[in-house]
Amino acid sequence: MASTAHPLMVGQVLQSNSTHYTILQFIGEGSFGEVAKCWADNSSSAVAVKILKKEFLQDIEDEVSMLKTIGSLNADNINVVKFYEQFQYLGYNCLVFELLDVDLSHLVCSIKVHNIRPIAEQLLVALQGLKSVRVMHGDIKPDNVMLADIDEDPVRVKLVDFGMASSFSAICPGMILQPIGYRYEGVTLNNFCVFMKCMVEMLGMPSKYHLRFGMYSQRFFYPRRKLI
Repeated sequence: MASTAHPLMVGQVLQSNSTHYTILQFIGEGSFGEVAKCWADNSSSAVAVKILKKEFLQDIEDEVSMLKTIGSLNADNINVVKFYEQFQYLGYNCLVFELLDVDLSHLVCSIKVHNIRPIAEQLLVALQGLKSVRVMHGDIKPDNVMLADIDEDPVRVKLVDFGMASSFSAICPGMILQPIGYRYEGVTLNNFCVFMKCMVEMLGMPSKYHLRFGMYSQRFFYPRRKLI
């Protein structure tokens, strides 16, 4: 089936300076473009090739910069996806990664309770690894947590998609990060009154610490007056 974001088709060969990648199938699509499962001639194995739309040139430069920074670490040890190379084909920017299985959002309704802890522990290791090179992921959600091989190990996960990652030095107070449905309450104190109202109704009031130091707390909450 032909891709909707570009003229590439199954069976087409993408050529980089190091090897040829034959498109086997398209396995994902997002606002950035598409992900194709490809056969890499140099390694005789399947890989995932992220094909970005032409308007995302600056975004891919930022993402590659973050991936190279993370590349100084062992991807397996810190539970992040392996990045192999970047190349251009017919004007499209392509990023090559190891091929993983399915993302966590496909299993969120069927995942067993006893599997939650090992998955959470792996993600904490990933975050610790990113912290060591001063990188923030910026888009953690079930879609960006993938099982490496569900048949071999049903709880082995890796963190993927560093398209919104930033170095610590680029982060400043008040930045809007993460999709709203997965947004941490300390970040949400920047905006979205209705969302905050629903969160409070379900989870209760934010802590005094967050209310005190949230840059926009007064947009959502009135200070409690002392009774005489």
